[in-house]
Amino acid sequence: MAQHYKGPRKQIKMPADAPASMLQVIANRAAASGTGASQYLADLLAFAVGRPDLARSLTQSAIDYPEQVLPDVVPAANMNPRVDLEVYELVHAAGVACGISKADYLLDVCMAHVADEPLPPLPIAEEELLLTG
Repeated sequence: MAQHYKGPRKQIKMPADAPASMLQVIANRAAASGTGASQYLADLLAFAVGRPDLARSLTQSAIDYPEQVLPDVVPAANMNPRVDLEVYELVHAAGVACGISKADYLLDVCMAHVADEPLPPLPIAEEELLLTG
């Protein structure tokens, strides 16, 4: 089924060696929140890089206090979120600042989220986050 246009976006690939248990939790939490895993991850990244205004489906409380009663969902074959271009650039900058790839930054954010830990802090000075658009 066709979906409405969400604006220009870029894909960030989940590392191939991402733990299956983590992917299962992400799939379950996405289903519990009523959204797909890719959109869930895109929203999670928007919060992680300080742009909650670009999250489409999730709220801060859904990130901080995910559903405790989770459905048992089979994870999608690939969980590669398509994120807003501004989120993509911020993920790229965070990865560069940490010396890791965008995929590994995605993995770090997901691992913190499924462990119910705070999302990793942005390793970028606030003045560097000013985007023009």
